[in-house]
Amino acid sequence: MGKPVIKVEHLGKTYRIRSRDIAAYRSIREELVQAFSVFKKSNSFKSKTSTFHALQDLSFSVDEGSVLGLIGRNGAGKSTLLKLLGRITEPSSGRIKLKGRVMSLLEVGTGFHPELTGRENIFLSGAILGMKRQEVRRSFDEIVQFAGVEKFLDTPVKRYSSGMFVRLGFAIAAHLQAEILLIDEVLAVGDIEFQKRCLGKIGEVAKGGRTVLFVSHNLGAIEQLCDSAMVLEKGKLAFLGSISEALRAYRQFNKNAAVRNFISEQQVIKKVSICSEKPDDQHFTTGSVLHIDVTIRSERVLQSPVLGIVVRDHYNVPMIGINNRHYKLDFENVRLKSGMISIRIPHLPLVAGAYSIDLFLGDIHGDFEVLEHAIDFLVDNTGDQFVHAKLDKRLNRVFIKNVNWEIRTDGI
Repeated sequence: MGKPVIKVEHLGKTYRIRSRDIAAYRSIREELVQAFSVFKKSNSFKSKTSTFHALQDLSFSVDEGSVLGLIGRNGAGKSTLLKLLGRITEPSSGRIKLKGRVMSLLEVGTGFHPELTGRENIFLSGAILGMKRQEVRRSFDEIVQFAGVEKFLDTPVKRYSSGMFVRLGFAIAAHLQAEILLIDEVLAVGDIEFQKRCLGKIGEVAKGGRTVLFVSHNLGAIEQLCDSAMVLEKGKLAFLGSISEALRAYRQFNKNAAVRNFISEQQVIKKVSICSEKPDDQHFTTGSVLHIDVTIRSERVLQSPVLGIVVRDHYNVPMIGINNRHYKLDFENVRLKSGMISIRIPHLPLVAGAYSIDLFLGDIHGDFEVLEHAIDFLVDNTGDQFVHAKLDKRLNRVFIKNVNWEIRTDGI
């Protein structure tokens, strides 16, 4: 390893969040009355301002030729850190010292001009790095071959699929001569063959003396590629060191987050917990069990309750959407005021990555409560194939067979 090429000192990023002083849930009539009052009186809403600390007092350095893995749960600050390092946004405090040119692959299509063709965007990316046109030409054929977009090279990239965006973006980042490469979840899009090529290329880049910061929820890829890893938790540096110890720390954070209590008196859903085979097992793999327990306490009785879940991936895309009525379980004779509904998915049809669960509660009278991002969980490697799931075209999501539903009431 060489000298430090990245040095971060007491880095912080704070966002100001504005909100209006309104109730969390209102009827349509209340919404219409409030909307009318806005025209009558301009100060109907009282604006509130709060702060969100995405990163707090972060200090570390990265040596030349290192591959550093960044891991942490959703909202931990990983993407924010890469945006600061890539100069996409400015820090609120602290400073960053970088030695060399930086190439970022942070989101699908980052840095592309949608109206320009693939060919033109390759030269544009080189120009942004300060490279001469002749320098870009030397790598041009390798970029096009790696990305596999020969037929669409002179097509505006706004017509590219997300997979084509990522392939071209990664090929540009990996082949143009930037000393520091920032990669955020590049393996989340694209086919298996391309993902393998990406992993191999990242390894080649590191051996060539370039420095890589790699964000991924695929812990297998982190373990395979990286020399060391950093764990972020709620915007703070929780661990920096060896891969094995970093993964151990990360799994412990996920284990501690497997139960979430809701203390609001207005909420009906009071608690949600998840586990795999055993109550103390929060290790999820493709094909493993996902057991969800939802504790409910309501002021009024829910008649024939309906509980739905939506599992979303890192990009907030819904991957699974089910409720008990999908399985012809209407709980017709159930009157629930206090109790628990349990869902057991026997073969989890999700690949490695980070996921969150939304909860929807209702009864025969309609929707009652919605909790977005109720709880997070991690799938950290692949196992069985998706033989127990199929795509429900009506929902455009994975529909899972043999889901077990149980309901327990504590009495009315």
